[in-house]
Parts: sequence; structure tokens; C-alpha cells
Amino acid sequence: MSRRKIDTERIEQLLAQSSEQDPPAWLKQAIMYQVSREKKTLLQRISGLLVSTYTVRIRPLQVGAVVAIAVLAFWAGTLTSTDELAGGDGWQITIPAENAMANYLVGRALLTADQHQQALQYLNKAVELQPEMAEFVHWQGVAFWAAGNPELERQSYYRSTESRPDYVPSLVNLGHSYLENGSYENALQYYKQALEIDPSQPEALYNSALTHRMLNDSSQERKALESYLQFYRTGKWAHRAVSHLHRLGDFNYRSYTIGDRRVVLNMKSLLDMDGPEYLHELANLSGLVRQTNGQELHLVFYNDEKESAAKEAALKLRQQLLQRLDHQSTPPLRVSWFGAKETVGLADGVPKKLSPSLLIFTRSLDTNNNGRNSI
Repeated sequence: MSRRKIDTERIEQLLAQSSEQDPPAWLKQAIMYQVSREKKTLLQRISGLLVSTYTVRIRPLQVGAVVAIAVLAFWAGTLTSTDELAGGDGWQITIPAENAMANYLVGRALLTADQHQQALQYLNKAVELQPEMAEFVHWQGVAFWAAGNPELERQSYYRSTESRPDYVPSLVNLGHSYLENGSYENALQYYKQALEIDPSQPEALYNSALTHRMLNDSSQERKALESYLQFYRTGKWAHRAVSHLHRLGDFNYRSYTIGDRRVVLNMKSLLDMDGPEYLHELANLSGLVRQTNGQELHLVFYNDEKESAAKEAALKLRQQLLQRLDHQSTPPLRVSWFGAKETVGLADGVPKKLSPSLLIFTRSLDTNNNGRNSI
């Protein structure tokens, strides 16, 4: 049985044997504050950059887990008396000094609560007790970053990957660290290593694009952004990836408003109805159409070379959507077509004309089609 499993089971046994008590209000409140507050982004930290990096990321499903870490660390600490942790509102708990897992859990909880120096004490102790545990060493590095010591931060990540060369979090954070200090080639090296192990790692994908931008390599920046969007279509970074592609003159992906949601679709795949990605993108669109909240869906096709081709594509997409949707979940579907280019506004104010093109949007029921060819 591994040392880590023994530590975890020991903590669980202690919890089962002890009477119920609440964790300090200070610790829980600080953690929930950290969860809900606005995170500092890399854009704010480095002028001109695009994505947040080191802030402790807590997705909705992880909120309970983070609070549980604090509670677990508190409970485990109250059961053994060797090291004491005191809070500003008068509470005090004791931590088992020779229990690496307990020190790690307390360090993580304190780090989440922005108590960086205290977090380092416990994470350092965890690493001292179990230097071979990549996860412990990694979070020691995160604590060094939070304390403003990038050199020691990187040393921790190096040690983490020495014991586990495939430990993706440390590889990604090494990329972040080098990106921040302007060592772009080194950053790309570590992002690449992370992606070789996990091709869908979101920060490595997105920040690879950022790093290529800093190197003025627009071709590789575009490829990295498209790779990101192959895996991730929701959230602000997906929409920012689309905006950056548009800045590069690439409109294969577009953001559309469907119902109450802003969504990302691969326009190129939807226009290429004989292509290998068409059915996959059609399935994506079908799922979104079910969420239009009673509004009518408009599919507007443009083709300045052949209006009949725009009409044929519009009718075909409408028919295939109707085949995939049951009657109760199908909103009114209206299709229109133009023998012209679509004009798209860009962030710099310079319009871009697209053909062939597909515009998708929803609106309240309206019989006025402004003279368009439509059904």
C-alpha cells in the first residue's frame, strides 16, 4: 500500500472516530471569498497578453472539494498535537507534523485563502516528508509563485517532473513561468510536452497560441487557436479564441447567438455538407436549437457566385435539422439566402466580406423578412 494511501486512510479513520465540530469560520469564509472573487488574469499582469494562468482554478464542481480540503485539514489537525496553526479571530488548530498529507491539505487550504507564507510552511513540510510526491512539490511551486519567487517556483516544477516526467500540471506551469518572463521558446517547449501527454490540455493549447503571437508567428498561432476550439466551444476563452482567429482573417469558427446563449460553431464544416466534419457540427447545432426558448431560428446563407447554391444549402440544412429534432423541441426554423457576400464587422472597424457564409441567430416571432428570399 502506498504511503499516500496510508496517510489518507489514517485521516479518514481519525475523522470517523472523532466527534463533530465545525472548521474555523475564518478559513471557510476566506476560501469561499477566493472562489467567488474576480480572478487576476495574465492580461492584467502582463500588458497585451490574453489568458489567466496561475490563479487557483476552481470550477463549480470543485467548490465543495476545496471547502472539504479545508475541513479535512482542520479535522485532521485537531486530532494530533505537534504543530499549531492560529487564526486572527482567536481559533487555533494543531497539525500532525509527521503526516505529509495533513500538511499538504492545510497548505492547499491556506493557499486558496491567500495565506501564501503560511501555506509555504506546510507545503514545504509536506515535501520534506515526501519529496517523491510530484503533487506536493508542484503545489509548493504554486505557493512560491504566489509569494513572488519565480525562480524557486520553477525549481519545484523541475523536481516534480524529475520524479514524474508525465506530470502535466508542472509542465504547464513551467510553460506559464517562461511565458511570463519572455522566454517564449522555452514556454513552447513545455506546452508541447504537456500536449504530447494530454492533447486536450486547455491552458497549454490556448497559451501556445499566445506564445506564437508573441513570436509573431501568425500561422502557428492560428493552428493553436483552432486546436483549442476543436476541444472547447464554451466559456470566455472560446469566444476570445474566435475573436483572435477573426483578427487573423480566419472565419472558419464564428460566435452566434442562439436563444439566450452565445455559442461557437464551425461555420466551415456546416457549409461543407459533404465534408468529414459536417455531421458532427450538425449534431452540435441540433443540440443548441433545442434551447431557443420559443424563439424562431434563422439560417441565412450567402453565396455571391451562385445564389441557387445558397438556396440549396439553406433548404438542406433546414431539412436535416427537422429530421433530427422531435416536434415538441423544434422552434420555427426560417431560412434565407442571398446572392451576395456577407459583411462582417471587425474589432478594428474594418469590414470583412465573406462568401460563402452562414449567419445564424434567433429572434422573436416576426413575419417581416425585409424582402429577403426566405421560407
